[in-house]
Amino acid sequence: MRALVPGSVFSGIGGAMSVWFVPYVWPMMRAVTRSNALILAATTLLAFGGLPACSSTPKTPPLKIETRADYEQAIAAAQKGDQLRQKGQWTAAAEAYKESIAAKPDLGPVWMNLGYCLMQVGDYVPARDATIRAIDLLPSDPRPYENLGFLYHSRGYDDEAMRAYVESLKIDPNYLPSLRGACLTGKFIKVVSYDALDRVNRAVMSETNPDYLKAWQFEKLRIEQALKAREREGT
Repeated sequence: MRALVPGSVFSGIGGAMSVWFVPYVWPMMRAVTRSNALILAATTLLAFGGLPACSSTPKTPPLKIETRADYEQAIAAAQKGDQLRQKGQWTAAAEAYKESIAAKPDLGPVWMNLGYCLMQVGDYVPARDATIRAIDLLPSDPRPYENLGFLYHSRGYDDEAMRAYVESLKIDPNYLPSLRGACLTGKFIKVVSYDALDRVNRAVMSETNPDYLKAWQFEKLRIEQALKAREREGT
């Protein structure tokens, strides 16, 4: 994977998806509920080797009374992490984000960026755990589930990726990054349903990239033809 859109604390994740797609831009995620995220995580625990989250994922410290100094320390560490991340210094950035979390463990964007950096260095299990924590802390934001979908898709678990994208779209049905992810994943696993057709139709109406638009138009035709064939067969 490579970052295509470096930026602020809400920056994106990217990777080349296919020879007939332009490189995909995957913004940092939004969210839904922790229970749904944990279900997704459980379905792939064995697929990730059946191992618990590795020790590089920071543990949430015991409840404590936070002070102004804690907040300032957390923000300063997060800003340091942002600077390092923008330079591509993923490991150092992750350590800075962990320092921020240790001072104030409820900053959702910091958990998102931690997950992003861990993905960049191939620490996928702790990256997943950090992403789920971001989902927990940002329940009205569709981006964390979109990021979780990207993580699963990048590791070849497209069924889990599709479920994550669908959860993201439950929050914002027109969120273009998740529409892109769902349409692309649906193409790979050959999803045929009226829900899939609805997602593709919304992607066609929302798409700003001409290469993606052409891809979604072909995907729309594929799903429509498959649905008509099912109707003729009475299935």
